[in-house]
Amino acid sequence: MAQLKLLTRNQLVRVKTKTIILTIGSILLLNACATFTSTSTKQHYIDLTYQDFGPPSLATDLLGSEWWQWNPHGDPRPSHYDVHVIVYRNMTESDIRKHFPIDEATEKDYRYLPYTTAINYLDTNITALASEDESVMQEIREQLIQTRGEIVQALGD
Repeated sequence: MAQLKLLTRNQLVRVKTKTIILTIGSILLLNACATFTSTSTKQHYIDLTYQDFGPPSLATDLLGSEWWQWNPHGDPRPSHYDVHVIVYRNMTESDIRKHFPIDEATEKDYRYLPYTTAINYLDTNITALASEDESVMQEIREQLIQTRGEIVQALGD
């Protein structure tokens, strides 16, 4: 009988050991799945407005004119053009164009910017406007800082 109790204790130790190993393995597996899920669902683009990149006097070289790109010129009367800027990362421009096609009939106008181009533009202009004292220039700088933050938050650093 003493042998039977010893065998039972050994089995108990094995069961506890297996339980601990399975628990640790399950935790590691869940952690790996959580990590995979968070990186696989990371955004590859962010939809912003033309105005997020500053006034036309600043953004035109980067984005083109503020009016519809299918028009040869803007309206002489003050008008708002709903131009979106798609900043993308880890996608091709071709794929992003398929996802956001330009459509004159529905007035869907997009400008496409690779992540590094957008960040370089913002960093350059944030730095250039830092020495300006005028409140208007500081408002533009704050807008650019905010835009940069939104891009980094959505697409990473």
